[in-house]
Amino acid sequence: MTRKNKARHQRRVASRQKIQAAKTPAYMQLEGDAEVEITAGERIEGGAVSLAKFSMLAYTGGKMRPKGFMQDVVIDLAGMAISAGNRPILLNHDTSQIVGHSTDIAVTKNSVNASGIISGVGAAANEVIDSSANGFPWRASVGASVEQMIHVDEGETVKANGQTFDGPVLIARQTTLGEISFVPLGADNKTSATVAASLETEREDMKFQQWVEAQGFVHADLNDQQKTSLQASFDAQVETPVVAPEAPVVDVNATTADLRIAAANETARINSITRFCSDHGNPQVEIEAGQPIDLAEYAIRENLTAERAELLALRAARPEAPAVHSRNHESDCTLEAMQGAMVLSAGLDLDAPMFRTPQAHALNVPQFLRRGVNDEARQRSMEASHRFADMSAVDICAEAVRLDGHSVPQGRRNVIQAAFSGSALDSVFTSSVSASLLSTYAQSEDTTAGWVSEADVPDFKTNEREMLSKGPDLARLPRGQTAEHLSRSDTEETYKVSRYAKQFVVDEQDIIDDMLGALRETPMEMGEAAARLRPDLVYSIILANAALSDGSALFVDADHSNLQTSAGLASATLRAAIESVMTQQDNSVNLNLRPTHLIVPVGLLHTAANLVNSATLLYGADDESVVGSSNPIRMHNLTLISDSRLDNGVTDPLSGTVNAGSATTWYMAASMARTIEVGYIRGSGRAPELRSFVLSQGQWGMGWDIKMDIGAKALDYRGFNKATA
Repeated sequence: MTRKNKARHQRRVASRQKIQAAKTPAYMQLEGDAEVEITAGERIEGGAVSLAKFSMLAYTGGKMRPKGFMQDVVIDLAGMAISAGNRPILLNHDTSQIVGHSTDIAVTKNSVNASGIISGVGAAANEVIDSSANGFPWRASVGASVEQMIHVDEGETVKANGQTFDGPVLIARQTTLGEISFVPLGADNKTSATVAASLETEREDMKFQQWVEAQGFVHADLNDQQKTSLQASFDAQVETPVVAPEAPVVDVNATTADLRIAAANETARINSITRFCSDHGNPQVEIEAGQPIDLAEYAIRENLTAERAELLALRAARPEAPAVHSRNHESDCTLEAMQGAMVLSAGLDLDAPMFRTPQAHALNVPQFLRRGVNDEARQRSMEASHRFADMSAVDICAEAVRLDGHSVPQGRRNVIQAAFSGSALDSVFTSSVSASLLSTYAQSEDTTAGWVSEADVPDFKTNEREMLSKGPDLARLPRGQTAEHLSRSDTEETYKVSRYAKQFVVDEQDIIDDMLGALRETPMEMGEAAARLRPDLVYSIILANAALSDGSALFVDADHSNLQTSAGLASATLRAAIESVMTQQDNSVNLNLRPTHLIVPVGLLHTAANLVNSATLLYGADDESVVGSSNPIRMHNLTLISDSRLDNGVTDPLSGTVNAGSATTWYMAASMARTIEVGYIRGSGRAPELRSFVLSQGQWGMGWDIKMDIGAKALDYRGFNKATA
């Protein structure tokens, strides 16, 4: 390779690296070789119990496939930073489900190791501890923000973490470790979790705290003396297994007086048990076999003392601690809640079905919006979003600083500058931009749907679409003869996918002045522009009537038999167009194509509706001499399409050529034939893609660029028909 060609190759590689890196999410959840071990708390001096601990090998430096990525990813541990302070330990990356916090995170040459304490007091921490005690194999998933990502092409190699990796692969050169989560399913089936000891003491402590709350006290507000006093009362009612006592020993030498005394005592015991149970609502208990019975019946039958029966009655009647729904700003105002708040402020519905489409995934719409409608964590985030939807721009910046793990500075300008230096503000604003863009893109009408074909192509090179002609019919084979070889000719149509893009910015001054109109309106305009690309390309092909590879125009009567002149839209001309499509041949083979779409300008919409949808047609005296009473055109079940581009003309996005329209020219298409193919770059989700950036070098603010990779080409004339007045 010459020096000039080598330099050109390096520039192409660098360009591809930038493109691929730009597609990747700015935050990833890496589920790796996570060996998780949970150790129960132990009793220490003074009778207190230490909290349960965990340790894990979270990443071993190899290839993984994080959620949201289309290729394998390797995190270069040499470029991994750890956010200041102890890192939160969550359940399923949900900031509202706190499990604990880290006490030590070590990033070595080829691994990430973490250890910490299960300090959470809610359902998430209990679920991890209890299920681990039952042997559930928890995995670990590391959440990290991506500051720098490079793409390694196929055939190339790269070194990271003491290993050599073959392309294609993404290398995250600069990342910041944010949090670690327990997840039920990871990328490595070898992971496991174990419990080293019983956790009954911790559970008992939790029951004491719930009992205290049920009595009307706040556990965290109690001093040591109060806790000691309440603990003594609680211990008098501590749950102990209900075990039948040993059968009483009968003294055969007892006197009549002794028997009478014993009978009186037994009567008193039974009366006391009956009274205690009646006073406490006649509670039930579960015996060892798991069957509930009346406490009074059980205590009398099993010869329990009155005191023991009273304790069991008190315990059974003790109120369960109510579910505690704590709410505070730090736990409610999460990144997901802020993202949802920005979506709401843009006038969008968080429950919109469009957030669960492939296009939403391609546009990196916040993950919680793409979860199922019954997902509990999604519902919590959406509820919190409504409480923050009316925040000012400066308030949003302040929350972003807090979400980045920093103290909020004094002064509006300082708050905004601190927010722009972190990653949370980018994520919050981009969620609104992507949702607004998706809203208009997904809801814009596309009149080309149904009668054009779609394809995913690998790159921007020329795409070749070969068209093999139909083979001849089977020929009679005389006895003892050899069958003839099948011979077919072929034609080829080619086209390329092109990139279309725009960008817009929000100046820092707009944030200071609380003017976020551009953040709400401009993405919608760009979504509409992206939605117009496909129909603009398709109708430009129809109106331009360019030549196919056979040298003839797409619509021409002499060679293609798909053009009618002096054929204004009417019953007779519509039937002639249908017949023209249905009688098309390929290499003398009858194709029997069925027209499916009638495509008309707006000026012919009502005429077409009468012809296609009417149950009967009324013929004039000069139309046909003998007619039926029904409308035979209805049997074809034509889908009526109308687009103003056919009336007004359209500018070709590829060439910039203005193609004139006509209010009297109409078309017919058969979807089963190869008509026009629309191609998209593979992996783009057939949707526009969004990327954010922070302004620099004399500019202050934030911006977004939007691109869409798309191309279109007519492949065959046989499924088309054109009629001019």
